[in-house]
Amino acid sequence: MIGNTQKAQSPAATGLSANENTSTSILDQKRETTLMARFAIKGAAVHRLADGGFIVAQWGLTRHCADFAALVGFARQMGVI
Repeated sequence: MIGNTQKAQSPAATGLSANENTSTSILDQKRETTLMARFAIKGAAVHRLADGGFIVAQWGLTRHCADFAALVGFARQMGVI
């Protein structure tokens, strides 16, 4: 029984190689999470939108960022990074 569980969780069982299973999506997710945490340290909340954009809120003011690149640009303006 244990062997079947391990097999179902392995990358080969899903038809993906180990590199395809972990490479860009996990790294992108980590970059996004890290940037959101840096905004939080500066007192701003970042919310992900259903369309893929972001809303940054601080002191009752908000800023829409259409994508991650725009969020990074705004982070530079705010001194977050």
